[in-house]
Amino acid sequence: MDRQYWEVNVNAVYAEHIGGPQAQPYAGVGLNVAKKAVKGQTIGGLPIDRSETNYGLNALAGFKWKLSRIAPYVEFRYVLEGSKQFVITGGLDIAVASVP
Repeated sequence: MDRQYWEVNVNAVYAEHIGGPQAQPYAGVGLNVAKKAVKGQTIGGLPIDRSETNYGLNALAGFKWKLSRIAPYVEFRYVLEGSKQFVITGGLDIAVASVP
């Protein structure tokens, strides 16, 4: 059984600097496209070939700590339509070039 899932998100965020330039909470909205597909055979040997594309809206909020070129962050995102999921993510933003 071959299963695939992918999604693309495009978001616009507004960031506010509080407690100095390092602390940066942000909030935003955006668009989500998610595709899932299943191809193969059922237990009874019947072929299955299904795919579905969902479109949705994102609402998100997060917090970033700017430490020189590295900025750890945590983000909470909810997809309002389409795949209808709540996602908590975190990571590091690493600046490769400085902006004047």
